[in-house]
Amino acid sequence: MSHATNGIPWPPDASLFPTADDVRAAAGRLAGVTVRTPLVRSDALSDCAGALTYLKCEQAQHTGSFKLRGAFNALASLPEAARAHGIVASSAGNHGLGVAYAARALKLHARVFIPANAPTVKRDGIVALGADVDVTQPDYDATYLVRDLRRQPNTFTPELSRRARAVEFWAALKALGRSGVQELLDRSCAHATRFAAGLTEAGYEVLNDVVLNQVVFACEDEARTGAALANIQVSGVCWLGPTHWRGRLAMRISVSSWATSAADVELSLAAMARARASVA
Repeated sequence: MSHATNGIPWPPDASLFPTADDVRAAAGRLAGVTVRTPLVRSDALSDCAGALTYLKCEQAQHTGSFKLRGAFNALASLPEAARAHGIVASSAGNHGLGVAYAARALKLHARVFIPANAPTVKRDGIVALGADVDVTQPDYDATYLVRDLRRQPNTFTPELSRRARAVEFWAALKALGRSGVQELLDRSCAHATRFAAGLTEAGYEVLNDVVLNQVVFACEDEARTGAALANIQVSGVCWLGPTHWRGRLAMRISVSSWATSAADVELSLAAMARARASVA
Protein backbone atom coordinates (compact mmCIF):
# COMPACT_ATOMS: atom_id res chain seq x y z
CA MET A 1 0.00 0.00 0.00
CA SER A 2 1.32 3.44 -0.87
CA HIS A 3 0.19 6.99 -0.35
CA ALA A 4 1.41 10.50 -1.06
CA THR A 5 3.09 12.77 1.47
CA ASN A 6 3.04 16.43 0.41
CA GLY A 7 2.46 15.18 -3.13
CA ILE A 8 5.41 12.77 -3.04
CA PRO A 9 4.52 9.06 -3.42
CA TRP A 10 5.40 6.98 -0.36
CA PRO A 11 7.00 4.53 -0.18
CA PRO A 12 9.26 5.77 -2.99
CA ASP A 13 9.77 3.82 -6.20
CA ALA A 14 12.37 1.13 -5.44
CA SER A 15 13.84 1.58 -8.94
CA LEU A 16 15.19 4.97 -7.82
CA PHE A 17 17.56 3.35 -5.31
CA PRO A 18 20.96 1.78 -6.08
CA THR A 19 20.96 -1.97 -6.56
CA ALA A 20 23.45 -4.42 -5.07
CA ASP A 21 25.20 -4.49 -8.46
CA ASP A 22 25.44 -0.69 -8.41
CA VAL A 23 27.11 -0.83 -5.00
CA ARG A 24 29.55 -3.51 -6.12
CA ALA A 25 30.40 -1.50 -9.24
CA ALA A 26 31.06 1.61 -7.13
CA ALA A 27 33.28 -0.41 -4.79
CA GLY A 28 35.27 -1.56 -7.79
CA ARG A 29 35.82 2.01 -8.95
CA LEU A 30 36.96 3.04 -5.48
CA ALA A 31 39.36 0.14 -5.00
CA GLY A 32 42.87 1.48 -4.50
CA VAL A 33 41.62 5.07 -4.48
CA THR A 34 39.97 5.56 -1.09
CA VAL A 35 41.08 4.35 2.31
CA ARG A 36 39.24 1.43 3.90
CA THR A 37 38.61 3.37 7.10
CA PRO A 38 38.54 1.48 10.41
CA LEU A 39 35.48 0.47 12.38
CA VAL A 40 36.20 1.11 16.06
CA ARG A 41 34.06 0.01 18.97
CA SER A 42 32.96 2.79 21.31
CA ASP A 43 32.52 1.54 24.87
CA ALA A 44 30.82 4.78 25.94
CA LEU A 45 28.24 4.70 23.13
CA SER A 46 27.75 0.96 23.58
CA ASP A 47 26.90 1.56 27.23
CA CYS A 48 24.49 4.35 26.32
CA ALA A 49 22.77 2.34 23.59
CA GLY A 50 22.72 -0.96 25.45
CA ALA A 51 24.16 -2.61 22.34
CA LEU A 52 27.49 -2.88 20.59
CA THR A 53 28.14 0.45 18.88
CA TYR A 54 30.95 1.17 16.45
CA LEU A 55 32.35 4.35 14.94
CA LYS A 56 33.19 4.43 11.25
CA CYS A 57 36.27 6.66 11.33
CA GLU A 58 35.85 8.56 8.08
CA GLN A 59 38.16 11.31 9.34
CA ALA A 60 40.94 8.89 8.33
CA GLN A 61 39.88 9.22 4.67
CA HIS A 62 42.26 11.06 2.31
CA THR A 63 40.14 14.23 2.41
CA GLY A 64 38.91 13.82 5.98
CA SER A 65 35.33 12.79 5.21
CA PHE A 66 33.19 10.17 3.49
CA LYS A 67 32.32 12.52 0.62
CA LEU A 68 35.35 11.46 -1.40
CA ARG A 69 33.57 8.16 -2.11
CA GLY A 70 30.55 9.76 -3.77
CA ALA A 71 32.61 12.37 -5.58
CA PHE A 72 35.04 9.87 -7.10
CA ASN A 73 32.32 7.42 -8.05
CA ALA A 74 30.33 10.18 -9.78
CA LEU A 75 33.32 11.48 -11.74
CA ALA A 76 34.59 8.02 -12.63
CA SER A 77 31.14 7.15 -13.98
CA LEU A 78 31.05 10.05 -16.43
CA PRO A 79 31.45 9.29 -20.14
CA GLU A 80 34.62 10.55 -21.79
CA ALA A 81 32.72 13.22 -23.73
CA ALA A 82 31.53 14.76 -20.45
CA ARG A 83 34.93 14.49 -18.78
CA ALA A 84 36.51 16.51 -21.56
CA HIS A 85 34.53 19.57 -20.47
CA GLY A 86 35.80 19.41 -16.89
CA ILE A 87 33.92 19.44 -13.61
CA VAL A 88 32.03 22.22 -11.85
CA ALA A 89 30.89 21.80 -8.24
CA SER A 90 29.55 23.91 -5.41
CA SER A 91 30.54 23.18 -1.84
CA ALA A 92 31.25 24.72 1.54
CA GLY A 93 34.11 22.29 2.13
CA ASN A 94 34.11 18.50 2.29
CA HIS A 95 32.35 17.79 -0.99
CA GLY A 96 34.69 20.25 -2.72
CA LEU A 97 37.70 18.45 -1.26
CA GLY A 98 36.35 15.14 -2.55
CA VAL A 99 35.73 16.57 -6.02
CA ALA A 100 39.18 18.16 -6.17
CA TYR A 101 40.89 14.93 -5.07
CA ALA A 102 38.88 12.81 -7.52
CA ALA A 103 39.48 15.24 -10.39
CA ARG A 104 43.22 15.17 -9.77
CA ALA A 105 43.24 11.36 -9.66
CA LEU A 106 41.27 11.18 -12.92
CA LYS A 107 43.25 14.03 -14.54
CA LEU A 108 40.18 16.23 -14.97
CA HIS A 109 39.93 19.99 -14.68
CA ALA A 110 37.76 20.99 -11.71
CA ARG A 111 36.30 24.32 -10.67
CA VAL A 112 34.69 24.58 -7.24
CA PHE A 113 32.45 27.45 -6.20
CA ILE A 114 32.87 28.16 -2.49
CA PRO A 115 31.06 30.78 -0.39
CA ALA A 116 33.29 33.60 0.79
CA ASN A 117 32.52 32.69 4.42
CA ALA A 118 33.66 29.06 4.08
CA PRO A 119 36.42 27.87 6.45
CA THR A 120 39.85 28.87 5.14
CA VAL A 121 41.27 25.42 5.83
CA LYS A 122 38.72 23.86 3.45
CA ARG A 123 39.36 26.43 0.71
CA ASP A 124 43.13 26.05 0.99
CA GLY A 125 42.81 22.27 0.87
CA ILE A 126 40.79 22.40 -2.36
CA VAL A 127 43.36 24.71 -3.95
CA ALA A 128 46.21 22.44 -2.81
CA LEU A 129 44.54 19.54 -4.63
CA GLY A 130 44.71 21.48 -7.89
CA ALA A 131 41.15 22.70 -8.40
CA ASP A 132 40.27 26.23 -9.42
CA VAL A 133 38.32 27.99 -6.69
CA ASP A 134 35.74 30.75 -7.05
CA VAL A 135 35.02 32.62 -3.81
CA THR A 136 33.25 35.62 -5.33
CA GLN A 137 29.83 34.74 -3.91
CA PRO A 138 29.00 35.83 -0.34
CA ASP A 139 27.24 32.75 0.98
CA TYR A 140 26.44 29.11 0.31
CA ASP A 141 23.18 29.56 -1.58
CA ALA A 142 24.71 32.13 -3.92
CA THR A 143 27.28 29.61 -5.14
CA TYR A 144 24.60 27.39 -6.64
CA LEU A 145 22.70 29.50 -9.13
CA VAL A 146 22.19 33.13 -10.01
CA ARG A 147 19.37 34.23 -7.77
CA ASP A 148 16.86 36.99 -7.51
CA LEU A 149 14.28 37.99 -4.92
CA ARG A 150 11.86 35.27 -6.09
CA ARG A 151 14.21 32.30 -5.97
CA GLN A 152 16.15 30.31 -3.39
CA PRO A 153 18.77 28.59 -5.55
CA ASN A 154 19.55 25.45 -3.56
CA THR A 155 15.90 24.36 -3.65
CA PHE A 156 16.19 24.18 -7.46
CA THR A 157 19.35 22.06 -7.39
CA PRO A 158 18.53 18.34 -7.61
CA GLU A 159 21.36 16.87 -5.57
CA LEU A 160 22.73 19.56 -3.22
CA SER A 161 26.23 18.07 -2.72
CA ARG A 162 24.91 14.58 -3.50
CA ARG A 163 23.46 14.22 -0.04
CA ALA A 164 22.28 10.67 0.63
CA ARG A 165 19.76 11.53 3.33
CA ALA A 166 17.12 8.91 2.52
CA VAL A 167 19.06 6.17 4.32
CA GLU A 168 19.32 8.14 7.55
CA PHE A 169 15.65 9.11 7.36
CA TRP A 170 14.59 5.48 6.90
CA ALA A 171 16.91 4.31 9.70
CA ALA A 172 15.49 6.88 12.14
CA LEU A 173 11.91 5.85 11.37
CA LYS A 174 12.81 2.15 11.59
CA ALA A 175 14.63 2.50 14.90
CA LEU A 176 12.44 5.07 16.64
CA GLY A 177 9.02 4.73 15.05
CA ARG A 178 6.68 7.67 14.56
CA SER A 179 6.35 8.45 18.25
CA GLY A 180 10.11 8.27 18.72
CA VAL A 181 10.78 10.65 15.85
CA GLN A 182 8.12 13.00 17.21
CA GLU A 183 9.77 12.94 20.63
CA LEU A 184 13.16 13.63 19.04
CA LEU A 185 11.76 16.63 17.15
CA ASP A 186 9.97 17.99 20.22
CA ARG A 187 13.10 17.60 22.35
CA SER A 188 15.31 19.30 19.74
CA CYS A 189 12.91 22.23 19.51
CA ALA A 190 12.81 22.51 23.30
CA HIS A 191 16.61 22.57 23.41
CA ALA A 192 16.61 25.36 20.79
CA THR A 193 14.18 27.37 22.89
CA ARG A 194 16.46 26.98 25.93
CA PHE A 195 19.45 28.02 23.83
CA ALA A 196 17.62 31.18 22.76
CA ALA A 197 16.72 32.10 26.33
CA GLY A 198 20.21 31.39 27.66
CA LEU A 199 21.91 33.33 24.87
CA THR A 200 19.69 36.33 25.53
CA GLU A 201 20.60 36.16 29.22
CA ALA A 202 24.29 36.07 28.26
CA GLY A 203 23.98 39.29 26.27
CA TYR A 204 23.66 38.00 22.71
CA GLU A 205 20.96 39.14 20.32
CA VAL A 206 18.82 36.28 18.99
CA LEU A 207 17.95 37.25 15.43
CA ASN A 208 15.36 34.68 14.35
CA ASP A 209 12.02 33.53 15.66
CA VAL A 210 12.93 30.24 17.33
CA VAL A 211 10.02 28.03 16.36
CA LEU A 212 11.93 24.89 15.33
CA ASN A 213 15.48 23.72 16.06
CA GLN A 214 17.48 26.64 14.65
CA VAL A 215 18.92 29.58 16.60
CA VAL A 216 20.71 32.47 14.88
CA PHE A 217 22.45 34.96 17.15
CA ALA A 218 25.12 37.64 17.19
CA CYS A 219 26.89 40.30 19.21
CA GLU A 220 26.39 44.00 18.60
CA ASP A 221 28.97 44.19 15.80
CA GLU A 222 30.79 41.85 13.42
CA ALA A 223 34.15 42.14 15.16
CA ARG A 224 32.72 40.93 18.46
CA THR A 225 30.63 38.26 16.74
CA GLY A 226 33.69 36.87 14.96
CA ALA A 227 35.79 36.94 18.13
CA ALA A 228 33.07 35.24 20.20
CA LEU A 229 32.63 32.56 17.52
CA ALA A 230 36.38 31.84 17.50
CA ASN A 231 36.35 31.62 21.30
CA ILE A 232 33.48 29.11 21.25
CA GLN A 233 35.10 26.99 18.55
CA VAL A 234 38.40 26.64 20.41
CA SER A 235 36.72 25.96 23.75
CA GLY A 236 36.36 22.27 22.99
CA VAL A 237 32.90 22.25 24.58
CA CYS A 238 30.78 22.63 21.47
CA TRP A 239 31.11 23.72 17.87
CA LEU A 240 29.02 25.97 15.66
CA GLY A 241 29.66 27.83 12.46
CA PRO A 242 29.18 31.29 11.00
CA THR A 243 26.24 32.37 8.90
CA HIS A 244 24.83 35.59 7.50
CA TRP A 245 21.45 36.91 8.54
CA ARG A 246 20.11 39.70 6.34
CA GLY A 247 23.63 40.78 5.48
CA ARG A 248 24.88 40.55 9.06
CA LEU A 249 27.54 38.13 10.33
CA ALA A 250 26.00 35.79 12.88
CA MET A 251 26.33 32.36 14.47
CA ARG A 252 23.91 29.47 13.98
CA ILE A 253 22.94 26.58 16.23
CA SER A 254 21.15 23.61 14.72
CA VAL A 255 19.94 21.16 17.37
CA SER A 256 19.64 17.88 15.48
CA SER A 257 21.38 15.08 17.37
CA TRP A 258 19.39 12.50 19.31
CA ALA A 259 22.25 12.41 21.82
CA THR A 260 22.02 16.09 22.83
CA SER A 261 20.81 16.33 26.41
CA ALA A 262 19.66 19.19 28.61
CA ALA A 263 23.01 18.98 30.39
CA ASP A 264 24.81 19.37 27.05
CA VAL A 265 22.78 22.50 26.35
CA GLU A 266 23.73 24.03 29.70
CA LEU A 267 27.43 23.22 29.22
CA SER A 268 27.32 24.80 25.76
CA LEU A 269 25.52 27.88 27.06
CA ALA A 270 28.18 28.32 29.75
CA ALA A 271 30.91 28.26 27.08
CA MET A 272 28.97 30.73 24.96
CA ALA A 273 28.45 33.03 27.95
CA ARG A 274 32.19 33.00 28.63
CA ALA A 275 32.84 33.84 24.99
CA ARG A 276 30.38 36.75 25.19
CA ALA A 277 31.99 38.08 28.33
CA SER A 278 35.42 37.94 26.69
CA VAL A 279 34.36 40.37 23.94
CA ALA A 280 32.18 42.68 26.00
